[in-house]
Amino acid sequence: MSDPYGPPTPGRSRLNLEKPRAASAPERPSDADPDPFDPDDWVTRAIGGARSPEPAGSRPPTPQAPPSPGPVWGTVPLAPARADAGQKKLVAGVLALLFGWLGVHKFYLGYPGPGLVMLGLSLGVWVVALVLSLLTFLLAAPLVLPLAGLVAGGVWLLGVAEGVIYLSQSDGQFADRYLDGRRPWL
Repeated sequence: MSDPYGPPTPGRSRLNLEKPRAASAPERPSDADPDPFDPDDWVTRAIGGARSPEPAGSRPPTPQAPPSPGPVWGTVPLAPARADAGQKKLVAGVLALLFGWLGVHKFYLGYPGPGLVMLGLSLGVWVVALVLSLLTFLLAAPLVLPLAGLVAGGVWLLGVAEGVIYLSQSDGQFADRYLDGRRPWL
């Protein structure tokens, strides 16, 4: 009959009838050292500890891309702002027609100041009108609400006018005035 507990091992003899213990799991580096990485090495922490074992200087240099050829004779390279002027003109025009009263087209073209003015006038005038109406127990509402509508309507009309102006210009004119010339209004 064979031995149910296998051959004798250094820690167990045939006379020892205890069940063998399960082999313990191998010790992980995190069990031995709670922080195996250098705390100042942000690259190792960012990539989860997978660093190359070789020193940084032993790697061969990465190949560089060949320099790009110059412009072809007879063509004029476009400036980055002019290259996408048609697309910017179309998007700014549509934004001005749809959301011009909020100044969204101004933010899109890179004019945050005029965009905030349009947004502040459009929404701020209604907030002021409602607060004044509530403070006067709705007695001022017949006066301030139409005035707020007039101001907000003027801002809306300005947005629509700018949208029509944007869309009616050529790409070059649009780039000259609004992208290169940095003209914030009309």
